[in-house]
Amino acid sequence: MKRAFGEETGKAPASDMQEAAGSAVRLHDETANALLQKLLCNAEFQQLAKHLLGAADGTEAAAPTDHADIELESNTSSGKNNVGAKNGTAPAMPGIQEEEGAEGSAGIRVYEESVDSLLQKLRNEQFQQIAKQLLHKKAMRLDNVLPRMAVEVFLQRYSNSERADHYFKHEQTRQGVIATLVTPSFFGSSFRGPAMYTQTQAEISACQLFVTDKYVLEAAEWLPPPMETIRKLVAFSKHQKQAVRERGYDTTVVQRDLLNCVYAGFRSLGPGFALAFAPNSVQ
Repeated sequence: MKRAFGEETGKAPASDMQEAAGSAVRLHDETANALLQKLLCNAEFQQLAKHLLGAADGTEAAAPTDHADIELESNTSSGKNNVGAKNGTAPAMPGIQEEEGAEGSAGIRVYEESVDSLLQKLRNEQFQQIAKQLLHKKAMRLDNVLPRMAVEVFLQRYSNSERADHYFKHEQTRQGVIATLVTPSFFGSSFRGPAMYTQTQAEISACQLFVTDKYVLEAAEWLPPPMETIRKLVAFSKHQKQAVRERGYDTTVVQRDLLNCVYAGFRSLGPGFALAFAPNSVQ
């Protein structure tokens, strides 16, 4: 006659819900290995597992290689370890890991390049491939942002600049104040709103016309990621900057050339991206 689970220790058999709750809430009832095994097998608790692994050996949890030498017992029928503990990686997280891999392990990582390789790839325009790694971050929604903010962010991304190139013209009429939003960088277009009681209201109305404009919405679908996102991805390490200087190059110029190369990569991905760049916006 088989014993029910928990009988040896004097505990009543646990239901599925109780067992799940015990592993998630009553951490003190778990052995360290059992706890880590359960956490690493559950994608939702990967970060907690990494934290525990780091805490166990007194190192920082954020370092991915802190537990690279730990190998947990297999939990698959094939006998293979699929939790990624051996190489210090977490199991794939559906919908997230794929995107992160696009600009991470599966793509070009500038900070890992040797300087000679970096300069050679820059000459051969190979860094245009980084644009493909960032495709999942293209486009911008305009319907979930305040109109004035949407105008600012759109024009910054469209012009690949930290400055939004636009201004307002104002008219005082009997019906109220009329504002016209002028956008030199977006085909020199103007958006004249209705008369409103105040200048602020008039400007917001003009911005509302901008964010609902057919051509603006079409361009928004193809906007490249924010410049700050791309800058972080192509930033040089301290060692790379030093090595570039030792070869007689200006790090600012090389970094700018690399950034331009990435934007050129977006342009090469299809005619849609031609809508998302202001003329001479990358320099």
